[in-house]
Amino acid sequence: MKRKIFAVILAAGMLCALTGCGQQQEESTQPVLVEEEEEAAYPTTTVEYGEVVKNVTVRLSYTSTETQDLSFPVDGGLISRVEVRMGEYVSAGQLLVALDVEDLEETIEELSFQIEYQELQLAQTEEMKAFELASAERLYTYTYMTQQDKEELAEQKESINKRYQTTLEDMNDQLTLLKKRLEQYRQELEDGQLFADITGEITYLENSLEDTYSKKDRVVVTVSNLDACYFITEDLEYADYFKEAESLTVSYRVSGAEYTCEVVPALTDSWEKQMYFKPVGDEIIASKTNGTITLEVERKDNVLCIPGDAIHESDNGPFVYLEKDGLLEMRYVTVGLWGDDMVEITDGLEQGEIVALKK
Repeated sequence: MKRKIFAVILAAGMLCALTGCGQQQEESTQPVLVEEEEEAAYPTTTVEYGEVVKNVTVRLSYTSTETQDLSFPVDGGLISRVEVRMGEYVSAGQLLVALDVEDLEETIEELSFQIEYQELQLAQTEEMKAFELASAERLYTYTYMTQQDKEELAEQKESINKRYQTTLEDMNDQLTLLKKRLEQYRQELEDGQLFADITGEITYLENSLEDTYSKKDRVVVTVSNLDACYFITEDLEYADYFKEAESLTVSYRVSGAEYTCEVVPALTDSWEKQMYFKPVGDEIIASKTNGTITLEVERKDNVLCIPGDAIHESDNGPFVYLEKDGLLEMRYVTVGLWGDDMVEITDGLEQGEIVALKK
């Protein structure tokens, strides 16, 4: 509403000479109307036909559905090697963190040599036994064997077997012991080294890990599978709308810069508690990156509408302040679709009427 203020500006005539002047000249005095405008006491808008659009925005986090938590199975081992950093991408089979295993590696190498040597000695001893048995056979079988020859051969073979039996048993026992020790040390070596089982990103790494001592089953590093990362949200109110979308755009920020990526609904059969959206591009997105996704869920075109800022709420329903003849009149209205900016009016107002907006 505008208030008009009128000012009257008077122009006075100028007098000429006083006495001795022949004639007095006087300019006519004429009132001039000047219109001054003052800013409206409140903003207004006109009821018009237009579009009403309702969008929904949900917050998401880029999260892996497949992770590997790694911890040492032993207490007290000195952590001497940390081969990765937070946020680094690693491959399956890559060494991540290790205890001080230099002595173990040397011991394993020495045991492996001893086992090879023992296996060679065992094989040679068995060959020598087989050679003596074969020689005895040839000694008695190059001519026709009598019953006495057969008995003597059996006695000789039994003697050879007995003579080698203790030696071979000792050698086998020693070999078994060496293999058990090797297995034990290899297990200790394995327990002292943490490898990635999956290709992914280091999403957790304990601070200042190097030169500390291991604690059994304490997670020191986590790998998240890059191929199983999704934008995930637990906001399921409009899940049916999102599930039907062919393509959507996620907005996210990194170091103050704004980025977007195209995503599609994924794992829709598992949307009981969360919604999943898979990027379709080649963007490399850090785990736990937060973003938003917006979807139009309803629209009405060419309907009578006003901005939402014009509508007030009461126990009796929504109402507006209508401007009539410079005054405000309260009027209840019936609304339809309540959009992001505009609200559909189904009853109570007509096109061209002017309503006040909230300050």
